[in-house]
Amino acid sequence: MENEAGERWLRKLPRAGRVTEPAIEALTLELARRCGLDVAEGVVTTWSTEQGPLRGFASRSFQADGEEQHTGAVLLTADWPDIDPESIELRTRASLAAVRMKLQQRQNQTGADLLRPFVRMLIFDAWIGNGDRHSRNWALLLSRDSCRLAPMFDTAACLGSELLDGHRLLANPLPDAVRTYSNRCRSGFGDGASEPGVLMKDVLTEIRAWPETKVATEELLPKVLELLTNEVDDLIEEIPETWMSLARKRFARAALRVRATIVEGALT
Repeated sequence: MENEAGERWLRKLPRAGRVTEPAIEALTLELARRCGLDVAEGVVTTWSTEQGPLRGFASRSFQADGEEQHTGAVLLTADWPDIDPESIELRTRASLAAVRMKLQQRQNQTGADLLRPFVRMLIFDAWIGNGDRHSRNWALLLSRDSCRLAPMFDTAACLGSELLDGHRLLANPLPDAVRTYSNRCRSGFGDGASEPGVLMKDVLTEIRAWPETKVATEELLPKVLELLTNEVDDLIEEIPETWMSLARKRFARAALRVRATIVEGALT
């Protein structure tokens, strides 16, 4: 859709049973912005339908004039023409190593800085627990003269968005229980052979060996810890309770604190 200024916006509904996704996406994109990451501009919004009002998330197009968006799925399947870009087989084949190789190739061809911002995005995803960074949720923006990593988008699959109301973790988010939950969090990457969604903690172990990770961690982790100290509680408190219940806010605070210690322990 277009607004009165002619800007293009994409509007989406939360997935079934995950009504907090719009609020979580708005919160996590704002956290990413405050960490210095390039992020999509988006807002929680409501609109009217014949069935009644709906609440979702709207994000502004981040493509500049002359740019084409090539998702990771499109980039990867250029080498795997037998695989459907939307298939579970691609999620299995799209290992972190395969993605790195594709980004390295583009970086070598264009001279663009692609791997460092990608690693920053992975570290941030690990902090919030975003398990949905599959190959259709990252992209390159290409033009005749430029190549860049698309701003971060689709950050809603985290902070307990999948937990049903009344879940024990929402009722009582004790640190040990939240840590157990967090260590089971899966990523958007496969193992290259048989398994989609390898564990997020294994992603952290793998990227620790990447040359870009040390600098990315030194840039990002202090900002995460500062946000936890000074801003996270206030940002969560500002979310209307009709968008995110008190129990879910309490869990989000606990998860962000526990996950920060997991990331710090894995990368430093």
